[in-house]
Amino acid sequence: METLSDISLVQWMFIVVGLVIALPPVLSFFKNSVTIPKVAVTNGSGNELTDLVRKWEALSDACQASGLHQACQSLDGVFPLLLKVREDSIKVEPEESTVGV
Repeated sequence: METLSDISLVQWMFIVVGLVIALPPVLSFFKNSVTIPKVAVTNGSGNELTDLVRKWEALSDACQASGLHQACQSLDGVFPLLLKVREDSIKVEPEESTVGV
């Protein structure tokens, strides 16, 4: 400890200036050699699965509206589970009888 107390103010200033000059290259060397994994940040609008389902439904509806029946069958073959859920959610209203009017 006696050595540190024997250093004059001018010598301390030279040590600080030397550290200021030498520190940035040393830090950049260690930054380049150590890689920190980056976490992908999503925009929070939904996850990839729900986006895929929305796109499938939009494509299926567009094919059906355009009369592309073979494309609709191909889409239904790729995602058969989504088709079952979609058919369950479609409610068919009973036909009204016009007898007696």
